[in-house]
Amino acid sequence: MDELFLSGCQIAFTGNAVQVFAPSELVAIALRRSQKELAQWAVQFRKEATEIFFPGDGGRPYKILSSFAHSGGEKPPSPEVSNIVFGPGVGFDVQSLRILERMRLSEKPMSLVNLETDSQDWVNRPLTQMLQRSAEFATQLNMKDYWEEDALAYVKRMLQQQGRLDHHYQAMLPYGLAEFSSTFEVVRFGFPERDYRLVTIHSYEPILSRR
Repeated sequence: MDELFLSGCQIAFTGNAVQVFAPSELVAIALRRSQKELAQWAVQFRKEATEIFFPGDGGRPYKILSSFAHSGGEKPPSPEVSNIVFGPGVGFDVQSLRILERMRLSEKPMSLVNLETDSQDWVNRPLTQMLQRSAEFATQLNMKDYWEEDALAYVKRMLQQQGRLDHHYQAMLPYGLAEFSSTFEVVRFGFPERDYRLVTIHSYEPILSRR
């Protein structure tokens, strides 16, 4: 797929479709040529189709069924969702979708935390396993409740200065205090865009386990 065309689009999810909002009909036509790749998006996110909207479409977008992802147009099997990324309903631009894909593929615990409110809005499967809690529980947490105030303020201050931080620290898990080694990155995420810190946890060790 030509990312020069895709970069001018916005992406959102509905109950049944991945929706791509193209800035013009010419861009929509160009994207439609990548039917198989767009159909694979629908399969990946457990949707029936990818829909391409454009100005003047009259509410009739180009619709690419997920079955096009497989030769012969056969209905694809239900995809494995053990590494799906969880979060609330939100619009996506291309960069946001890449961040989610990075989280989805990672074997390390990862999360997206709102830089202003400290709410943990998106998590991957390894992070729910680390917490030993459900995705619904994990995406309702606020990191202010799990960090010492000064320690969290230090991370946010360093991210304001340099945008990325490799850090060793202590913070709480739902079942006790732990030591972590993590990378924090400032990213722009969602539509409309907001500042988030993308957290990758390289290692962690519950402190009580040493006793």
